Amino acid sequence: MEFTYIKTNINPNLPCHMEGYNDRIANNIHDNLYLNTFAFKGKHTCIFHVFDVIMIPKDFAERIKDEISSRFHIEREYIIISAIHTHSAPKISTKLFPDILPDENYLKALVQKAIQNTQDCLNSLIHGDVYFGSVQVNGFYSNRNDKDAYFNNQIDVLKFVDDNKNPVFSVCTIACHPTLMPQDSTEISADLFGYMREEFYRVNGYPLVICTAEAGDVSTRYTRKGHGTAEIERVGNALVQRISNIDHFERVSMEDISLRMLTYSFRYDPKEDIYIQKSMQQLKDLIDGADNQDVKAAYLDMARSVASRFEKDEICVDCHASIMESKDLRMIIFPGEIFSELGRRLRAIDTKKTLIFGYCNDFKGYAIDDEHYGYSAETFLTDYPYLEADRFIDKIVEMAKNEIY
Repeated sequence: MEFTYIKTNINPNLPCHMEGYNDRIANNIHDNLYLNTFAFKGKHTCIFHVFDVIMIPKDFAERIKDEISSRFHIEREYIIISAIHTHSAPKISTKLFPDILPDENYLKALVQKAIQNTQDCLNSLIHGDVYFGSVQVNGFYSNRNDKDAYFNNQIDVLKFVDDNKNPVFSVCTIACHPTLMPQDSTEISADLFGYMREEFYRVNGYPLVICTAEAGDVSTRYTRKGHGTAEIERVGNALVQRISNIDHFERVSMEDISLRMLTYSFRYDPKEDIYIQKSMQQLKDLIDGADNQDVKAAYLDMARSVASRFEKDEICVDCHASIMESKDLRMIIFPGEIFSELGRRLRAIDTKKTLIFGYCNDFKGYAIDDEHYGYSAETFLTDYPYLEADRFIDKIVEMAKNEIY
């Protein structure tokens, strides 16, 4: 098969609004933001655009897909638009603080960067093979709602190697929020994953693309020793060392990869949703008890979001996921954040090597399983009523079990 990798700088003009935590105005660049793009070509041409931003709004993804599919005749479903989920990048959505609009000029620039990266990828495809490896890591992140609860501690790696057995680039999935910059930071940063990419290249001499897996309830909350550069380097160095030391890779076929899409739709009356009512009261209590003004502002924004849902007569939601599958490999493309338990269900379908790519093509907030729904702040930030995320995941599992290989 053929494949390639390209990256390009996507730093914003300063000052700019940042997205994640409270609204902040960035006044400095801590480290560069990039659009990392990789492509592979077998039966179909597939291209992944991985942006150093917090999320991918559906309309933004559609703009990029429209341009790329019309210019390069790549099938829309094989164009994947993803975010690493840094909380220290420019605002590109209205999911948080909807009264503050993204900079349209920045969005246009990102679309153009994706177009150019696509062109460069198509012009630089090389022939080679793909290998799969994995490593389990402990002590650097955990389930952030219960430090003793299950989370996926396995880092999966796809290594793309040319015909001379030289590594060209690797892609890995990590199930952890990459957020070690301080919450009040006003510096633009790709955070943990940005540092890891640079360190991996320094150690190994070829690029690493990092994608975020089922990280909805996983972070460094219980394991970190601080925030900022020193902690990013401590954790990043350890994770890069473990990835670099993977000593067993198995060749996987991706030439025959095909994709199936799934749409799961639901509608509900928010006034009958007891969790929305509970969330409104919980947020009122949190706002009343908040001493820190930034924290209070964040709770107020969540409360506005929950209240706006409650005021509607009916809410209709369409969720789109896809499964890329070859005889050796399954890649699940998911529109937002996934709790660990739901990720475990996706990985337990069978024994096939499975990579989960969250934060792709859309952002539906947190997909929370039934057992944990309503017990953490993530419930404030989900588009799924109780049980609908479970049903969505069940549909993906059902489709995967009817595999085409």
